[in-house]
Amino acid sequence: GTLRKISAEMTKEEKETLSKATAAWLERVRAPADGSCLPSLGVSDIPKEGFVEPTPVEVGTRLYHLPYATNGLVYIHGFIPLSKAAAAKLLATKIGGSDADQSLLKNTLLH
Repeated sequence: GTLRKISAEMTKEEKETLSKATAAWLERVRAPADGSCLPSLGVSDIPKEGFVEPTPVEVGTRLYHLPYATNGLVYIHGFIPLSKAAAAKLLATKIGGSDADQSLLKNTLLH
């Protein structure tokens, strides 16, 4: 095959260099990893106070703003029209974690 052809064309010195480089690479790859450089969290890093979900703020007809800190990124969530049967099924299912979520869903589906 191709490797045999390449090997046959290599000089003894090139083969020795390749062998040494391969051995050094294997030594690096097989060495235990130093975990001290990895970030870690402790119990003290967990805030004692809970996180409160922001309440959606209506900024226009069927347009809401959720005041999340996003480091300047803009997220857009869109909705697609659903049949009345699909909307009714969604409304009958409790989703989301708060009454504001349920209210937003109901308002969105009914308009």
